[in-house]
Amino acid sequence: FRKRDMAEFAQAFLKRMEQAVLAMSSPIQTRWKSDYQDRFASLTETAETLAEFQEQFMSLMNQFEACVEEDRQARRHHSLAMQAKHYIDAHFADPGLSLVQVSDYLNLQPSALSVIFKEEIGEKFVDYVLKVRMQQAKQLLLETEDSIQSVAINSGYQNVNSFYRAFKKFQDIPPGEYRNMHRAT
Repeated sequence: FRKRDMAEFAQAFLKRMEQAVLAMSSPIQTRWKSDYQDRFASLTETAETLAEFQEQFMSLMNQFEACVEEDRQARRHHSLAMQAKHYIDAHFADPGLSLVQVSDYLNLQPSALSVIFKEEIGEKFVDYVLKVRMQQAKQLLLETEDSIQSVAINSGYQNVNSFYRAFKKFQDIPPGEYRNMHRAT
């Protein structure tokens, strides 16, 4: 291999990579242009022998592959978190809704879903479920004449006392007072 052969190989590789990178996510395209494209292009200037060229080339390829894998995992995690969020939004009134139930639905370990949900959504699974249930409860309290027990059941609580405690902790006032206070305004 002569220096010119290595340069031709690098040019052909860069041309193919440009096409391949266009099919990848926009963060990967940006990373390619800012962190890798010039480094691959300059390999022929830094490598004196074919062995050096191969070593540097493979090192860069491994780094870029790790970057692509990291992006793929991040997108997969975001997708899983959004699926979990949508599942909660659709099933919040189910008193049995739990991390285990959603994990089973997504075919994940509960601990993995818990970490992914927190990282991607920005709040704990249980906090999000509580928030969705309380939003529903507040809406029902203000827009219907349903009893507190009915509001509790339609918000995912089997036990009205559990609902009462959760609502009071979330809003700082009991559900009946919340209804009276906000309906008056």
